[in-house]
Amino acid sequence: MFSRNLSLAAVGLMASMALASPISVPNFSFETPVGADGTSTSVEGTIPGSWTSTLFVRVDNPAGTGVGASGQNWTTGIPDGNQVLHMTAAGNPYNVTADQKIPVTFAAGQTYTFTIAVGNSFENDLPQHYALRVFWISGASSDYLMLKTHLTDPVLNGEWRNVTGSYTVQPTDSFIGSGFIDLNLTNGKGYDVTDGQDDVYFDNIRVDVTAVPEPAAMAVSGVGALILAARRSRRMA
Repeated sequence: MFSRNLSLAAVGLMASMALASPISVPNFSFETPVGADGTSTSVEGTIPGSWTSTLFVRVDNPAGTGVGASGQNWTTGIPDGNQVLHMTAAGNPYNVTADQKIPVTFAAGQTYTFTIAVGNSFENDLPQHYALRVFWISGASSDYLMLKTHLTDPVLNGEWRNVTGSYTVQPTDSFIGSGFIDLNLTNGKGYDVTDGQDDVYFDNIRVDVTAVPEPAAMAVSGVGALILAARRSRRMA
């Protein structure tokens, strides 16, 4: 019984040390620029909140909640707020994107989890081709932290789907100690040879980091837990 209590105490303490916290994503829900209900605003070039964009990018405020109104329709309401990012169909040779860079300090053992709502309206009648690309950037170097596409996470007509991916920073990663997270939302080419064939919608972008304690710190904490448990056991005897 004593050893079981020690084990439970140590596991509980170590689990509590893995703390998840959100990373701020400016204009994560595309609520600016504010548009009236049922309107669509062009944001080609820049989007408030440190986003840059290409041609054919808009911020929509669908009529009502986006359910049952003409135009952009989904079976459920907008995932967050009143507005969504709208990338219109982009035939060859275009590639429609929105991009934002967020400064971070990467550390070994940190796990970054990315969640983005992707929408496919009832209005679409051709296959939707989207990509969610998340890079680490350090100096002139970059590589993927996450890549999700219509091939890995298809979104049905009339559906909003939360697409999630994660990356754990390894001790050998070259970008430890500095860097940026680069969020890239895409309709069309850019990750394979497929043109954008119909409209894509994005909303409610979330980034969370879970800091995993170093092994040495976990060992010290485990010893502390054992000592505390032993003291409690002696007092109860």
